[in-house]
Amino acid sequence: MDTKEQNQDLDIVRKSVLNKKDAISESLRLVKEYYGYSNEKAKQALSVLSDEQLAMIEQKLYKGGK
Repeated sequence: MDTKEQNQDLDIVRKSVLNKKDAISESLRLVKEYYGYSNEKAKQALSVLSDEQLAMIEQKLYKGGK
């Protein structure tokens, strides 16, 4: 594997990590808004909420747009 291929692989990993962090941040924001929780309490809630429950919260908080 040459240097260019290694850099491309690293870019893919970095983007994956960033996307996961973005998803966690968004989930944290949703839980905080829906339940009125602090950061710490929302983090605890995230550990027990399922993906389906998070999707339901997201739908209920969706305010729509143009």
